[in-house]
Amino acid sequence: MLYGKFWRLDVHLKIAWGRIAPLALLSLWLSLGRATPLFALDPQKSFAQYIHEVWQREQGLPSNAILSIFQASDGYIWIGTFDGIARFDGASFTIFRTANTPELKSNGVWSIRQSADGSLWFGTNGGGVMQLKDGRFKTYTIQDGLPSNVVHHMCPDRAGGMWFATRNGIAHYTDGKIIAYHLPGDVQQNAVNCVLLDREGTLWIGSVGGLWSFKDGVFKHFTEADGFVPGSIWTIAEDSLTQSLWLGSGDCGLFRYQNGKFTLYTTADGLPHNRVLSILVDKNGILWIGTYNGGICRLRLNRGKSEFDSFSKKDGLTDNQIQSLALDREGSLWVGTYRGGLNRFKDGKFLIYTSKQGLVDDIVYGVYEDRDGSYWIATAGGVSHLVNGKFINYTPADGLPNDLVRGITRTRSNQLYFATYSGLCRYENSRFKIFSTGSGAGDRLRTVYEDSRGRLWTGGVGGLYRLINDSLYPVQPTNLSDFTRHSITFIYESHDHCIWFGTDGNGIGCLIDDSLVTYTLKDSLAAGVVFCALEQPDGSMLFGTNAGISRLKHGKITNLPPSQVLFAQSAFFLALDSLGNLWTGSNDGVYALSIQDLNEVLDGKRALLAVKKFDRSDGMTTSEVTGACMPVRINTRGELWIPTGKGLVIINPYNIKYNTLVPAVKIEQVRADQTFISNPTDNMSFPPSVQRFDFHYTALSFLAPEKVQFRVKLDGFDHDWIDMGDAREITYTNLPPKVYTFHVKACNNDGVWNEAGASFTFRVEPHFYQTPWFIGLSALSLALAGFGIWSWRVRQLSLKQEELCKLVAERTRDLQLEKENSERQRQIAEQASEFKTELIGVAANELRTPLKSISELTSMLLNGEVPPHLQVQYLNIIRDLAHRMTVTIDKLLDSNLIGVDSLLLRKRDVSLKGLVELAVLRHQDLAAKKMQRIELHVESDATVYGDEDRLTEMVGQLISNAIKYSPFGARIWVYVRQDHRVGRIEVRDEGQGLSEEDKFLMFRKFQRLSAQPTGGETSVGLGLALVKRIVDLHNGKVWAESPGKGQGATFIVELPLVDVPATTPQTNS
Repeated sequence: MLYGKFWRLDVHLKIAWGRIAPLALLSLWLSLGRATPLFALDPQKSFAQYIHEVWQREQGLPSNAILSIFQASDGYIWIGTFDGIARFDGASFTIFRTANTPELKSNGVWSIRQSADGSLWFGTNGGGVMQLKDGRFKTYTIQDGLPSNVVHHMCPDRAGGMWFATRNGIAHYTDGKIIAYHLPGDVQQNAVNCVLLDREGTLWIGSVGGLWSFKDGVFKHFTEADGFVPGSIWTIAEDSLTQSLWLGSGDCGLFRYQNGKFTLYTTADGLPHNRVLSILVDKNGILWIGTYNGGICRLRLNRGKSEFDSFSKKDGLTDNQIQSLALDREGSLWVGTYRGGLNRFKDGKFLIYTSKQGLVDDIVYGVYEDRDGSYWIATAGGVSHLVNGKFINYTPADGLPNDLVRGITRTRSNQLYFATYSGLCRYENSRFKIFSTGSGAGDRLRTVYEDSRGRLWTGGVGGLYRLINDSLYPVQPTNLSDFTRHSITFIYESHDHCIWFGTDGNGIGCLIDDSLVTYTLKDSLAAGVVFCALEQPDGSMLFGTNAGISRLKHGKITNLPPSQVLFAQSAFFLALDSLGNLWTGSNDGVYALSIQDLNEVLDGKRALLAVKKFDRSDGMTTSEVTGACMPVRINTRGELWIPTGKGLVIINPYNIKYNTLVPAVKIEQVRADQTFISNPTDNMSFPPSVQRFDFHYTALSFLAPEKVQFRVKLDGFDHDWIDMGDAREITYTNLPPKVYTFHVKACNNDGVWNEAGASFTFRVEPHFYQTPWFIGLSALSLALAGFGIWSWRVRQLSLKQEELCKLVAERTRDLQLEKENSERQRQIAEQASEFKTELIGVAANELRTPLKSISELTSMLLNGEVPPHLQVQYLNIIRDLAHRMTVTIDKLLDSNLIGVDSLLLRKRDVSLKGLVELAVLRHQDLAAKKMQRIELHVESDATVYGDEDRLTEMVGQLISNAIKYSPFGARIWVYVRQDHRVGRIEVRDEGQGLSEEDKFLMFRKFQRLSAQPTGGETSVGLGLALVKRIVDLHNGKVWAESPGKGQGATFIVELPLVDVPATTPQTNS
């Protein structure tokens, strides 16, 4: 049986990765442009244009004090903190501390590095160094040759060894031995902070006493005579592109050592702080610098000029003290802070402009590319003009009539117009001229558009207008003139000079000269709210609505069927690039799809549509595209400029940065019942008693772990691959004995698959009765037994034949007697039925009279018609009448038992634990068919006096009821408890819950409740009535509890105990 936590796919991903061949989607995103490998952050972007993410203790880190970060060759990112080590796979942290890793002698980890032989080394604060090789930890301390157990930093050599920087000198691990070296001079010189082995084989040493080099057994100390400013050195990095060293000092700033000369950079040059704690040089030669109290900064050397820019707490960094920096293989920069946890900067596929870059407001409604290559941007706070990378902003303080601007255009006569919520305005000679519609609501304009004939159109809440001779006039077609008074969302001209406009709820209008044609829901338009239009090369029209995309072709409207709407319902914009991709957006992101595929789906020639989605994980500041805005612009360079609720985002379909790195796939842990196996190896064997296998796997892609997708297959059990979505765990139960191989493969955030993946081969051993020798011996024994039985049977038949004649005569006589007896029983039954009918009729007649008398006497008492001295007498009469009714009802109930078979009980001392376990076992297969799991929790082995078979049947009815009304994949809990002098059985489910009416009716015969079976099972309404009757016959109680519909239910049975045994908790699944 298989349980999986894997149906959390977005619809578009489910289709793209599950039912469309991976190559199809690969072709889609390759068609979007050239795939650029990611190796480092784009140096042309500002810090604010990177995607910034944070992990702290709340997300699973052992401590917010990050001392070291390192990505190992297997892809994991290792993080050293003051409270242990964290191994990160992008989705979760695995923690190593002294408590669970005895070889780790200190939880403070200053440095993590990997040697050439694949060993991971951890330098600790007082516990020496720990080596992880081939899955095993080993510790080295001063007893093994280290000069100190405080190891600040490490550096690998090229032969598989490792250099250590300690509090009391340096040491070198090679060939399994540690050799210590002490720097010449005092103790201060030997307090070493860092070491680096350069390409020439020189070891550079930074200590509290300054800078040293070590080569061929000779130490050199750099002093003022070498141009070095004396002071402590905290970190060293090598720039292989320029063959230079970068040195971070404790107080002096940043040194560059090149061609035997030192160059010093300080706060005077733009460094945010003169104490430099960490340095990283990326593959572009960009220097990333972590400072003591100035955050992180970037240094770009451009033709001899140094350009510093920084990012600190005021910009969103969690702490200004940067202890460590690391660049992963996907190009992300990881920043370890002293108090603020782990920060990460990564590149997105979008360039963004927000108020941080100077935009007047983050809510953007539209963008217009001007003839000189500058851009005008309409926002909720005014207009921004982007010229050569700088913003010039216009607000009402500059004469703009309203800060809410929705549309922009420049006419052929070089006049610039803005559609605002206070009318149309023209900007010329640095002044704004306002044109009003003459009505308040009519001045709330959303769009402005110039057609091919030079006519200027505008529209908004008050309808459609034209600007003629500097005056706004409502458009009044010769027919359907009221239609143009609806709220307008866009204006668009097709090649045949038709003017299309959308409305906010009433469909689309098309003006041909002065005649109007409309398309609404009655014409099969997907929705009445239409945001945009796009003409295709064949002349057909696409419309973006709040219910998807509609196409008008040859006078017929076709919509994507619900099963094919792979992206969000709303289509706020439509844009077609020159690569043949249609772009659209919604509240859930931006989507790209093949325009040819879209038309084939609309024509019924294609079943499914591949869609590529872009959202915040790709660099958008928000996934919400601004709705009902002017069209998204594709500029002269082919870039899409897309308005959003948090700035302007830009993507170039020709040069999208895709993650081409194949993710490493790992099977991290296998759980066999309660046995946990980390990093399992092939050919493991498990006993036949193992009922459940849990496989925990991961893929090491960090750019967008939530978009990593998995497929799994268990050879020997599964016939096909299972799409797991982003789930990283799967469970198999009740595996038959044989050899299995579990396979898992994964793709990164951009759909690049590791087809080889990872695998684990294991064997489930058979029970002795499942072995070949036992089966063969059993078959032989059955054959011999069969032959013996056959021989015996032949002899018996001979004897039976003689007796048969006697039996025939006796049987004939018995049949005659049975017939006579059946006839007598039938007569008795008819008499009993007639007696019951007569008795009920008599009772009804007798009840009618006293009820009428009670009613009349009660009315007289209530109306005050009875004198006070007779009131007691009247009440006594009422009591006597009620007593008569009670007697009559008792007789009626007694008569109801006539002809009803009583349940025959065989009572004895019964263990609730045993009978409940039996009931659970009998229903495991039924639950498994619906992928449900039954969990049994035995908290007391209580003993009751009752019929074991009937009680087992009662528990089975409750479990069957829970299975029947619970959804697929649900869990069912069964509890056995003891409360004072009663045994208690509880069956809890995740089903449809009970209403108050259900609770009232559920134990009656033939009652149909509001819940319906989830698997098509049948129900006649007798199960709970039988439960109630069995419980009643055992002097027990049964009831149900439910918070309400859709919230599950709990059925509780209490039975009197024989005695109160000691509690022995037990849990089975």
